Amino acid sequence: MKKLFLLFVLMLLPLAASADDSGKYGDNVYYHYNSTNHTLTIYGEGAMESVDIGNIGTPWGAYRNEIHSLIIEDGVTEISGSAFSGCSGLTSLTIPNSVTSIGGSAFSGCSGLTSIQVESGNQKYDSRNNCNAIIDNNNQLIAGCRNTIIPNSVTSIGTSAFYGCSGLTSITLPQNIVYIGSYAFWDCI
Repeated sequence: MKKLFLLFVLMLLPLAASADDSGKYGDNVYYHYNSTNHTLTIYGEGAMESVDIGNIGTPWGAYRNEIHSLIIEDGVTEISGSAFSGCSGLTSLTIPNSVTSIGGSAFSGCSGLTSIQVESGNQKYDSRNNCNAIIDNNNQLIAGCRNTIIPNSVTSIGTSAFYGCSGLTSITLPQNIVYIGSYAFWDCI
């Protein structure tokens, strides 16, 4: 009987190691992590709850380095500050039309990020000229990645915009830049 029980437990171990995770991340905002394709999906209506700096205490904090793709579905209105900070495996993200607020350092330390796209029609943010960045309607670049091309219309680089972008090899700043925020290029090895 003990051998049969042990065999049963050993058979379940691979399932536990690749288990999906779901939960609540705001009043009406939820998350689902698919461990097979390493995709984190944020869905629901409204704002994500705030998190601590460095992703401490986020529901997906234990596997933040395993997340490759982030899907934020239409209906989510606010991405909290530092929400995805340190997700070093994250390679792509798309911001939907419904997002009207992105907290500071939301994507800092995402060193593997190669693709950022804001859906057309978003009233607050865009990725003009396929620049591979998030730019707000005040012409401030708030998040970029290793292959961002900064458009001439950008006048400022936000705090921590490229923070931890270790793959950044070169960048050209347009002549219109009048402000570069704190830690904008911190830890860009």
